Amino acid sequence: MLQDETLEYIQEQFEEKNMVLEQFGEKVSAYTLYEDIFGDTEQTIPVVFIDEDAEQTMKHIVPMSIDEAMEQCEGRNDMLMGGCTYFNNWISKKSAKDIYTFIIDMDNVYSGTLLNAFTTIIKFIYEVGEGIGSSLRRIGEGDLCPLK
Repeated sequence: MLQDETLEYIQEQFEEKNMVLEQFGEKVSAYTLYEDIFGDTEQTIPVVFIDEDAEQTMKHIVPMSIDEAMEQCEGRNDMLMGGCTYFNNWISKKSAKDIYTFIIDMDNVYSGTLLNAFTTIIKFIYEVGEGIGSSLRRIGEGDLCPLK
């Protein structure tokens, strides 16, 4: 994994990944991404908080508005926000209507892996990236994964 490399190599990969990202999408803020996905940023979504200690990792799902979640997640790396509004642990016919988009987080990947994802798996139109991670979004038109 990229996180196991030297700091110098991680910085080199960061620059290379930024060059890849510039070729394939429009860079937007995280707030713009969620505003575009949901439209109404006052609606409630499930937000996952991750508590880690030396022995175990616990995840807690907390319902909150997108606005509130965006405020709370600033400067943190222990929160997850997805592209859905359902609170179940699984997708069902009933909850499928509450899936607004699929978001693929590509943390700790090398620039070549990111380039491969863009060129051979899915065409994305947005990327939101900070640090060594990127969140990628594709508007739901056509085949999600046109592998042949």
